[in-house]
Amino acid sequence: MPVTAIHLAAGPGHEDILAVYLSGTPREIGLQYGLALRGEIRENLNGFWETVEAQGTSKSELLRMTSERSLPQDMIEELKAISESSGVRYGELLAFNEFCPSIVKGACTCFIARGDATVDGTSVSFKTMDWCGWNPKGVLVIVKPDEGNGYMGVTFAGSVGISSQGMNDKGLAIGYNYLPVPEKYDSGLGPWEMQELILEKCSSVSDAIALAGAMPKREGVNLMVSDAHESAFIETASSIYTPNVSYKIMASGFDAHTNHWLYEPFSSWVLGGWGVDIWTASLSRYDRAMELGAEYEGELTTALLMSFTRDLENWDCTPKEVIAAYPEYADLLEWAWPGDSICNVQTKNACVFEIDEQSPTMLSTMWMAICNPCYCPFVPLHNAILFDAGTATYASTQLEPYLNAEAYKLRTLLNYGWGELVPIYEVWEAGIILEVSANEAQAQALIEGEGYEQAAYLMVECDCSIALEALDLQLSLA
Repeated sequence: MPVTAIHLAAGPGHEDILAVYLSGTPREIGLQYGLALRGEIRENLNGFWETVEAQGTSKSELLRMTSERSLPQDMIEELKAISESSGVRYGELLAFNEFCPSIVKGACTCFIARGDATVDGTSVSFKTMDWCGWNPKGVLVIVKPDEGNGYMGVTFAGSVGISSQGMNDKGLAIGYNYLPVPEKYDSGLGPWEMQELILEKCSSVSDAIALAGAMPKREGVNLMVSDAHESAFIETASSIYTPNVSYKIMASGFDAHTNHWLYEPFSSWVLGGWGVDIWTASLSRYDRAMELGAEYEGELTTALLMSFTRDLENWDCTPKEVIAAYPEYADLLEWAWPGDSICNVQTKNACVFEIDEQSPTMLSTMWMAICNPCYCPFVPLHNAILFDAGTATYASTQLEPYLNAEAYKLRTLLNYGWGELVPIYEVWEAGIILEVSANEAQAQALIEGEGYEQAAYLMVECDCSIALEALDLQLSLA
């Protein structure tokens, strides 16, 4: 299978994101991955080691602490193959995958709505990716392994897991946010590996809860998962704790999660002196997400969730205001970074997931804003892309125009103020949502007539066409 790497245009101040189609055995996937992204992997490793040194840890010290004992054999094989084809040392890749999530501590906002909370009962959710380190090289991976589910997800070049969010060919969506713990478990999996294993092995929320409970876990993580029937937030702590998993399942309603523990026994452990700090920005983002959900409960739609990822309401909120509102947390709270709003200076990308109840395996959608959503529009990616090797290859080929120089220049040419592009994007997205709905209705009719391949290619063509239209929109603004 030929390796295809394509560049997707990003916004000002952010690196462009790549898309790579990978297939085969773990070793074959790793060889393709390393060959396609060797330059980007090296850049991410350089940024990682600079961050490590800035935090007072030496590279040699971290390499001595690195171990592959927590990884499944398939991931070890993939990682060794990435090292082989990219020319990067295996130990450095291993350290990047093992320690990067806890060293950088991505701070994200997750939101779920379904049933009575939405206009038509559809399952919708969003995840923003906030990143507290260097500007990493991102990659959209489209993966068809020989064994397990096909999946697509947003990650960082060099990761053998999903470092942000993704969706599989069963219609299961996943995203995560960091949660602080006093101690880590060296023999456990980090959030990147956990997400990939869930996408590859699970078909439902109940499957994801069971696997998350069974995995050895390195650190604190909240997983947001949704399928056609239910959604859940799954809080997982290091496997040195008992219990180390708590969750909330939703068939209807809305809820949000940020970077502090919400469920028992963890929330009581925190207030009881567990020894973790809580970012004021986490409480601010959580409160605002819940406020928006309550304001629009019963009316929630994909478009509204897109607007939530761009919300700047608490941008000027001060740590003192948050601390005053949460006296019970006063001794635990610490300031994080400028801007306590859902969308802030650290937001690198966002996704809105829409799970189709009739055809979850083909018409579920990962709406992706490939950089800060205040600087780029959302583009739909249906999991019909994962229908077979042909649809995945076709999608990669059709997206090649993103490679042109104009797309790269958009990072510096979109010279607009904070939030000024949002009204323009929202008008465009409103039309795109209607277009996608019409195409989905046509695809559903084909599916009901057992025209599965035709339906898959229809949606892939729709997605690719819209991506190019989004590029044209950004070029016109530039």
